[in-house]
Amino acid sequence: MNKIIIVFFFGLSAIQATAQVNQNYTAVRFYIHAETLMQTGQFREAYQYYSNAIAADSEYAQAYMKRGVALERMGKYEEALNDYDRALAINPHLEFIRSRKAKVKILAADFRGAQEDIEAVVTNRNCSDSLLEYCAGQFIEIGQYDLAEQEIDSLLLKNPDDPILKMKKVYILQQQNDFLTAEEILDSLLLEYPENSLIQDLTGMNKFANGRFYEALDYFDRAIAIDSSFYIAYFNKALVLDAMGRKEAALLWMDKAIEKSQKASHLYFERALLKKDFGDLEGAEKDYSKAISVDDEYSNALFNRAITRKMLGNYSEALRDVNLLIEREPMRPDNYNLRGNIRQLFGDLREAVDDYDRAINLDDEYAEAYLNRALAYISNGQNVLGCDDLEMANILGQDKAEEYIYFFCEF
Repeated sequence: MNKIIIVFFFGLSAIQATAQVNQNYTAVRFYIHAETLMQTGQFREAYQYYSNAIAADSEYAQAYMKRGVALERMGKYEEALNDYDRALAINPHLEFIRSRKAKVKILAADFRGAQEDIEAVVTNRNCSDSLLEYCAGQFIEIGQYDLAEQEIDSLLLKNPDDPILKMKKVYILQQQNDFLTAEEILDSLLLEYPENSLIQDLTGMNKFANGRFYEALDYFDRAIAIDSSFYIAYFNKALVLDAMGRKEAALLWMDKAIEKSQKASHLYFERALLKKDFGDLEGAEKDYSKAISVDDEYSNALFNRAITRKMLGNYSEALRDVNLLIEREPMRPDNYNLRGNIRQLFGDLREAVDDYDRAINLDDEYAEAYLNRALAYISNGQNVLGCDDLEMANILGQDKAEEYIYFFCEF
């Protein structure tokens, strides 16, 4: 269910970035897709879709700003600054962009320029509506929903009919499990925008979040009837069907989503997860590979492909995947834990223990790594060390640890 709420917020971001819900719908659609990709760390592909949004609407300040964020994440600081400047030129009230500029300039070692931007932020901070809305978005991102609600309510007092603010309010209410009030707001939006597929889709998401699966499916169908190319509605319908246990139907609708957007790497990733649930590991591996072919820096797809290849017995290929992951993300403990597991399968117990050591050094409460290191120690005849790790894994809540303690450590 979390996935659909995330996509709901992508829709909010798109509406926030437009003066009216129906303004340049093509640009909004590209923006939504880009936001989805940013959430999964696919910055290069997101950059392309932000660029598509800008091509459709050259005055789309938010798209310039978010493309700048994508460029910043890619290490292209000068280009990011250019996009931030363009966003400010279109909408000088986006004061918060100067904060991002200051951060980029620090990264680029332009400390004097960073200081100038910081001073401009302090000087111009006048509680404008755009700044209040930005602050609300920041509170939402860190889970401070009560504070976000205060900001949005202040804005709604001035603009009670603003659909953008209403959508923000809906999202906050959902996070507070107040689905009834959220539904009342969405009902009013549906009356005003009955032929807007995005609003229909967002209403379906609210139904899904409230556990009303059949009603959710109905709203996704309406969104698709209004705009048959709106791939997110197909994707969300697949998620609902999966939650209902209708795996085959979910897979069918995921296929349809991919037909509508074959360059969306996260769709291949989600379809791979469905195929894995079916036990179709070969199909899952192929879809993870497709996701990686679309975005060769899609770390989660690479991680899951390594696990799938391990399950298929393709240990050498799995090891190549995880070695590449470690090159890219040397501070992620899961990568070392996975490599340790693969090395155990090769019988390289000492190397496996080294990897579990690295995982635990990065996260000293990593229960699974303690369990795996314990098994490697025990396999190597080092039962005392193994039992110490099993005790720690048990303390940290690893379910299997107690069984292994009984088997290996009760003398």
